[in-house]
Amino acid sequence: MSNDSGIKRKMYDEKMGVFEDELSKIVGLNKLKIRLRTWAKGVLMDEMRRAVGIDLGPRKKPHMVFLGNPGTGKTTVARILGKILQSVGVLSSDKVTEVQRTDLVGEYIGHTGTKTRKKVWTHLYMMIHETPFCYVRC
Repeated sequence: MSNDSGIKRKMYDEKMGVFEDELSKIVGLNKLKIRLRTWAKGVLMDEMRRAVGIDLGPRKKPHMVFLGNPGTGKTTVARILGKILQSVGVLSSDKVTEVQRTDLVGEYIGHTGTKTRKKVWTHLYMMIHETPFCYVRC
């Protein structure tokens, strides 16, 4: 193994360590953890391939929806996922935009579309260029 390969492997191991630290904060949800581990390893391998000059095309941004009853950990998982996405190099920041029902639903008929569009357009630049769209439904 060349020194360059060893450095890349060390960076991979460090990023996976940060990832595992964040993932360990989630209690239960084993199927989710397995999917996130598989996804993170793929992202890191793609970064290593890009680093040695393999053209993989543009990076695809993840889009995620968290559904469930109140108190099931959707917001907690979204926050941790922001940190995880930053740790594996997908995001430059771990910021997750959280919205509540009142942020999207209007008081009168016809106002919901306007409120929702305003909230989306406010964050559209980040969603298109960097941040995955995380929608937390209660």
